[in-house]
Amino acid sequence: MTHTVDPVADLLGLAEGVVAKLVERGASEAKVVARAGQDLSVRVRMGEVELVEEAGTRSLSVRAAKGKRVATASTSDVTRSGIERIVSDALELCDLSQEDPFSGLPDPSELATPPFPDLALYDPTCGEVRAAEAVE
Repeated sequence: MTHTVDPVADLLGLAEGVVAKLVERGASEAKVVARAGQDLSVRVRMGEVELVEEAGTRSLSVRAAKGKRVATASTSDVTRSGIERIVSDALELCDLSQEDPFSGLPDPSELATPPFPDLALYDPTCGEVRAAEAVE
């Protein structure tokens, strides 16, 4: 039996979990950007394929605030220990930073509300192209 994971739901769950950890540990505001992607690179020399590389990436960027003290941190280590480290680092950096009177997340009344238009910016079939197909 194969188990398929919805990549968007997976990233959303990851981001929500990190926001919850930041708030539980003292952040008054928190923003997390979770990203995942596949890269395919083909190098051709004198008409011949010389190198084909495939790579997958997952990363987190965090913006946390303690009052008016703000810090950012990012990582590509989305293991449990990597997440613990980014949460700890962001909160420690908040403690070390100076207050910024202009910091803070936007007021919710200033944000767009659903329904959001479908801008068709994501094509799930792009992730299905493999190196062997790319060089054909």
